[in-house]
Amino acid sequence: MTVIAETEDTAGARLDALPEGSTYHRFLEAMLLMRVLLFERTLSLTRRGWWLVCLVSLLLGVVTYASMQWLYQGRLIAAIEAVDGIADFCAETEGLDPATCRGNTSDDRRVSPQLLWALLIKAEVIASTEAETPVELDEKLRTNRPALAVSCFLKDSVLVVDAEGKAECLPSKIVPPATKSRTLDLVLGLTWAMCQNSSTNPATDFQKDRIAHFLAGIYPGSMSDASGALSGGPNWSDFIGVLMAGLRLAPSSSISDVEIISELTRLSHAQYSVDDKGRQGYRFLEADRCPVSKLDAHDEFRRMQAFQKLGAFLLGRVGSNPNVRIASTDLTYWTGPEQLCLIITGYFAFVLILLRGLASLATARGAVLARDNMRATTRSERHLESFVTNWLKAKATDPDPAVRTYWKDLITDELISGRWPVRFAIATLPAIGFIGTVRGILLSLSNADAIVWASTQADRADAIATLSGSLGLAFATTMIALLIGVFISLLSSLEGRFEERTILTLFREGKVVVSSVQPVTPPTVVPPARSPRRSGGSPDSPNTKRGGPSE
Repeated sequence: MTVIAETEDTAGARLDALPEGSTYHRFLEAMLLMRVLLFERTLSLTRRGWWLVCLVSLLLGVVTYASMQWLYQGRLIAAIEAVDGIADFCAETEGLDPATCRGNTSDDRRVSPQLLWALLIKAEVIASTEAETPVELDEKLRTNRPALAVSCFLKDSVLVVDAEGKAECLPSKIVPPATKSRTLDLVLGLTWAMCQNSSTNPATDFQKDRIAHFLAGIYPGSMSDASGALSGGPNWSDFIGVLMAGLRLAPSSSISDVEIISELTRLSHAQYSVDDKGRQGYRFLEADRCPVSKLDAHDEFRRMQAFQKLGAFLLGRVGSNPNVRIASTDLTYWTGPEQLCLIITGYFAFVLILLRGLASLATARGAVLARDNMRATTRSERHLESFVTNWLKAKATDPDPAVRTYWKDLITDELISGRWPVRFAIATLPAIGFIGTVRGILLSLSNADAIVWASTQADRADAIATLSGSLGLAFATTMIALLIGVFISLLSSLEGRFEERTILTLFREGKVVVSSVQPVTPPTVVPPARSPRRSGGSPDSPNTKRGGPSE
């Protein structure tokens, strides 16, 4: 039985064949080699293929997760450091004009009386009953030295007490960080202004960077307080390594805004210097050398408490900035062990579908050669034709349509059976997302009581931030799982359709038929008929004549 092709352009197809050594044929040879090494006949992964796909997907998943962490962490840190707390407060407070609320530089005021009055009340430095209007603020501050110290700081001045115990604000001899418009600079200047004189050196930027990382929740989870990071300690690369930052699986929330301010306040009243190489040294002076040291013990405690309230209020408002919220939401979407598992699983399915598609491409080329019964013109085509022919040709050339349908369905079922890893990955993606949702809801419910037990506004803000972060994790994992699942399902459907069309190339009606020269069929042997027997005699023999006895 021979096979001929019912194609009219067989000769033209031969002429169109590319020469051996072309880029296309080298690509086919590479795909054929990959197919032989990584896949079985039915496109099931071999042991070598399993190792390759798993390692590649794991590597791509970890690198992608770390890269996204570095990207979104950098955006969040930049957004936190760029927050202007005074401008945001002016824009959100009714009755304040953002254009003039900072005051004029001619009268040595950093803020206007209206802004100063609203800021002191919102930060709970003074009660609303102490100064019901901005006009009463200056008079009331004369009897409230702690609040006057905060007011002096906001005016770029320094609180001094003369020999008679009279407190007043005098212009500062140096330019503190409070003159900058950023909130973190304002907070550092606030703690620095608690104990300063002309010999004080400004704090370096490493404290501001670490405060930004504390607010973003990006720091080693083993760190339980801010003393080691804000007092110098190890280098920045040791504080938060690049690799550990990229593999961060959960936000750290052990350091609150109040703890940051308390640590900065403690440092401002202690002899301190930085000795690390390459970093400018600075020192906070002892408390007994501060201009405010003439305050009594009661006023000194209240002054520190007032500064801490203002600092915690400013840090708490950083999280309400729109840019910080957007950056924090983006980081929450891609933070967590579920997100890492989703990325690795998605890469596993993507790499497997890609390799199966490339293997099917090589098989499709060989199927065309076998279908059209063309002489292979290059080495790669000969390999492809031989590979496909050994598998399909004997089954594809049977003239019986029922037989061809049987073999087509059998081969298609074998290919579908080899796709079980892809089906498993597609089914696993939403399951991982649901696990992340359940875990996020459990974390939020377990921390919900922290809002009730919070005693200050800053503590309540921290508790709410922790609760909302867990809920954000819960719904982010489900959304990511659904998006990746839709994309992988589309690719899987396209790749499966390509495989089916490759097999149908050999079984399509009218493409492979039996030749017109049929083999000779052996004749059917018919036994000769027997004459009826005579009564009392035997059957006729060849030597006996009919009608009488033999001679």
